[in-house]
Amino acid sequence: MLDLGCGPGVWALLLAPQVESWTGFDISPHFIQHAQQEAQKRRFTHLDFRVGSLFEVEPDKTFNLIVLGGVLGYLQEPQLGLLLQRVQGWLEPHGLVYVRVSLSPGIYPEMTFTRKYPTHYRKLKFYLDRFARAGFQVTCERDRAFSEAILATFYTAAARWLGRTGMTAYRNAQKLAPISFGWAQKLLDLTPLPQSMQFVLSKSL
Repeated sequence: MLDLGCGPGVWALLLAPQVESWTGFDISPHFIQHAQQEAQKRRFTHLDFRVGSLFEVEPDKTFNLIVLGGVLGYLQEPQLGLLLQRVQGWLEPHGLVYVRVSLSPGIYPEMTFTRKYPTHYRKLKFYLDRFARAGFQVTCERDRAFSEAILATFYTAAARWLGRTGMTAYRNAQKLAPISFGWAQKLLDLTPLPQSMQFVLSKSL
């Protein structure tokens, strides 16, 4: 597994028991130090964390899974296309790429926030187009954890207030999910809050 922009090693440490090897790169020495210490503490000798930018990575092998967790929003468009081409070459024929990005929602245009590392909030169509150009097939699912967590809390609190059990809340949530989650998503689309999207990419046939 190859993890580009691995941060403090969250994915690697979580999935360590299921993988043969994991190589993570991040530009932050503090994140890499933390990941290395946690791996050593948990005796995960098959996890390898290194300091380096996305374009300093020169792996000498191919991978079954490549993780791009939140890094594409930091890249200018030419860099993004170049990285996707490189990832295409590092991926095994039947391998997968996991991507998480933050999008500009609904009616709002693309946004860029200038910080130490400028962050781009692009539209869904932009990423779908760039993935296709790089030779990937795309399956995607909106990350609704934010709205679902709020609604689940609401259902549970209402059930307890009425003297019901958590199972009652669960059943009510299942019945009302198509309506409540749908409306919650429409309301989120009207806000300027960036929305998280997750993709799974595979090589085009």
